[in-house]
Amino acid sequence: MSGTLVVVEVTAKACRSSDGTLLPYEDAVDGLTQATWSSLRLPIDAIQVRVFRSQDVDANIMPALRVLPETLLERRFGAGPPGPVRPVSKRPTGQSLWLLVPVAYLVVGAAAVGFARQARRSMLVILPIRR
Repeated sequence: MSGTLVVVEVTAKACRSSDGTLLPYEDAVDGLTQATWSSLRLPIDAIQVRVFRSQDVDANIMPALRVLPETLLERRFGAGPPGPVRPVSKRPTGQSLWLLVPVAYLVVGAAAVGFARQARRSMLVILPIRR
């Protein structure tokens, strides 16, 4: 997720054709994009594709990032996954943690009372020893 957009990032290294030859950059990007678009189960807004070639990896070169929006993907590869895009809800700010503190105190208190009653019934004596 990037803001309110759902973006899939695809990265590949040294894409090869079925006969083992290294694919040109444009063909590798098209192949990866089409495979990603056709295999998705959830709707997305864009695909980011980055293809490393063997010489890029050896020279520590970062290849260009190609971003393909949904409209272009639908025009080139057909309809994508059905259904609406549902953005992930924002993470809580930590306020829910403070609601758990009183609940934790009640649970610990109830457990202590239950333990004390059970110890009294079984005549268990607990002696704290200090050094």
